[in-house]
Amino acid sequence: MLRQLALFAACAAISLACEVAAGSLRFYGTGVGDVDRVKISIDPPTAADVGATDFTIDFWLRALPDENAGTVSCGVNDGWITGNVVVDRDIFGPGPDWGLALGTRSGGGMRVAFGASDASGSGTVVCGTSDVADGAWHHIAVQRRLADGRIWLFVDGRLEASAIGPTGSLAYPDGRSTSWPNSDPFLVLAAEKHDAGVGYPSFSGWLSEMRLSTVLRYPTSTTLGPAFTLHDRRHAVDAHTAALYRFQEGSGGALRSATGDAAITGEVRFHSTLARPQWSNEAPLPPSVGCLDLDDDGNVDAQTDGLMLLRAWLGLRGSALTAGALGSGARRTDPEAIFAYLAAQPLDLIALPGRHASRTGIALVRLMAGVDDARLLTGLGASTSPTSFRSEVAAGCGLP
Repeated sequence: MLRQLALFAACAAISLACEVAAGSLRFYGTGVGDVDRVKISIDPPTAADVGATDFTIDFWLRALPDENAGTVSCGVNDGWITGNVVVDRDIFGPGPDWGLALGTRSGGGMRVAFGASDASGSGTVVCGTSDVADGAWHHIAVQRRLADGRIWLFVDGRLEASAIGPTGSLAYPDGRSTSWPNSDPFLVLAAEKHDAGVGYPSFSGWLSEMRLSTVLRYPTSTTLGPAFTLHDRRHAVDAHTAALYRFQEGSGGALRSATGDAAITGEVRFHSTLARPQWSNEAPLPPSVGCLDLDDDGNVDAQTDGLMLLRAWLGLRGSALTAGALGSGARRTDPEAIFAYLAAQPLDLIALPGRHASRTGIALVRLMAGVDDARLLTGLGASTSPTSFRSEVAAGCGLP
């Protein structure tokens, strides 16, 4: 223990802001050829196939005026699919399914519409009121309660619509036979998944920071108006996070979930000759600091987060875990909440598999303190290289 604390003290005066570049994907509403979209597999079953429980989907969207012109039918089964489709979990034919699109609104601009349908063809669509195609970033959130089918639609923290929809599971039927194998068993972003024609247009604009959750994340009042306060920080992964796409890759054909689950990596489908979609530096939120920000103060600091990491590895719990180790702007302060956060991370921060926990702790705190060369693993008896260790942390925890 003394050796561990001495090693920590040697590096605790330095902090590392382990930010990952903010970003988004810019789509162009191509709507043909199975391109200009992201496809996420949901059958065989994956975590991205939400709907069997309560669920929430929230994300940031930016759309320019006059780039989307689809129409939606509020209160009508499948009335969302003629809008500019943003999130498509449709099934060709009867459901269960759901989706979100933009549709024209009285007075100009585009509003958000979300629809859900069951296997019998019963369903509804709720529609927002705000114009979200004004060139600004907007936070969109939809949640659906399993027991009674209640749907809530929020725009920028305001509840704009709520209604009772179909009850029961909306998850994709496992192993379902389909004549549309390239579209049905996928969650598709920014496109009408079947390329069904000009009457079913795709979304043109930017998407960023999309989260799928297996709980209701937001208030359940049905009173329209302000419902919650938006924060300028990115979501952390917790036990209810099914998928979290930060859109920070900046290049390549993979959209990865911050949960670390490779099965739900989205395939970015590029046009063969046109540059669409495009990775973009446009973003509604500051960069993510990764999963080592234990107290959620927006910084990764060896003197606070690093100290709590070492204490956790040494078996300390309760106030002994957090005493004197919280940042001045900490939003996560309860010791049990911090330990639960540690346990929920895709990188096993309690003890990396196959490694001695205390040695892993020393290496991680060194990394947080800015050590990034051969000294990272010196004296720890590690069988891996500093580069490999850092890459593992980067993949699982969001370091650059």
